[in-house]
Amino acid sequence: MMRPLQPTWRLRALFTFCLLLAGARVGQAQAIRMPARLQPVKTNLICLTCTLTVSASPATVSFTLVAGGVAAGNVSVSIVTRLTGTASVIGTLNLYGYFSSSTAALTGQASSADVLPSSAVLGRCTTGLPTTFTAFTQTGPWGAANAGLEIYSQSLAVATLPPITRTDTLSLEINLAGLTNVAADTYSGLLMLQAEQF
Repeated sequence: MMRPLQPTWRLRALFTFCLLLAGARVGQAQAIRMPARLQPVKTNLICLTCTLTVSASPATVSFTLVAGGVAAGNVSVSIVTRLTGTASVIGTLNLYGYFSSSTAALTGQASSADVLPSSAVLGRCTTGLPTTFTAFTQTGPWGAANAGLEIYSQSLAVATLPPITRTDTLSLEINLAGLTNVAADTYSGLLMLQAEQF
């Protein structure tokens, strides 16, 4: 049974970031902390010996949830994308964030196991595409339908051939406006990041 959230309750939500890198052998994993992995870049364009690396820090963001309101994450996440190697033609470099479910992006720890949808989680990257807080409701190349957000899309030309390093800051919010009967609980979820070059 879901208990209504009392105004005096302070809830905490926790995100753990998992870095998934585009490549021929993309896998999915969950981790609290995960070092950057190197994967070969997709080879549908001429990119000789290229490597695409994505790292995010910190790996955990906490929120003190507000009944019927918006809670900002305690820190922003610094995302560094590196493309190295030898290339003669490159198209676009994209980064996506996504959850495995649009209806259960975060799950409560109590026996009732209440959930928060991905539409309640918002992201902003002032150097990317969501320059204002935008819900994770897009359908991207990975993750569940209506559970993602394209963080950036960068066109690459001869002037921007590897090595390329891009640093972006992702700020997160949880908006409980419109959600009723949210139980007082500790919620956790996994936001995955994945880059692609094509």
